[in-house]
Amino acid sequence: MKQNLTTVQMSKLQEIFSDRVRFNRVERVVYSHDMGIMPEQIRAMIGCTPDGVVQPTSVNDVIALAKLAKEEKIPVVPRGAGTAGFGGSVPVKAGIVVDFVRMNKILDINTENMTATVEPGVIWSNLEKELSNRGLTLR
Repeated sequence: MKQNLTTVQMSKLQEIFSDRVRFNRVERVVYSHDMGIMPEQIRAMIGCTPDGVVQPTSVNDVIALAKLAKEEKIPVVPRGAGTAGFGGSVPVKAGIVVDFVRMNKILDINTENMTATVEPGVIWSNLEKELSNRGLTLR
């Protein structure tokens, strides 16, 4: 399994994310798919193992990653919880999977405007539970 990132790029990612960046083979394979079962023919065309996985904890982390990825031309694939099963978090061109698991807060539920402001790692069932407590639903 080829590693496309240079040692300099990996070092820059480690400077930003410290222990929240992974380059080991096992974790990269885990992040090469989501909960869905992709037909082998499709997987052969688009399935790819990422070069690394990062877990931001703040908007500033995401901004720093976006700047680095743009400068270094590193593909970035966002991943919420990977539970949707539609292949949206499956990398097509290696690069970095951004696992938002640590950015999982429900920031605001505005019952008057019927809006919710959430971080990208919020799981639908958790949001549904919080809405239910207020007499609301996603459906």
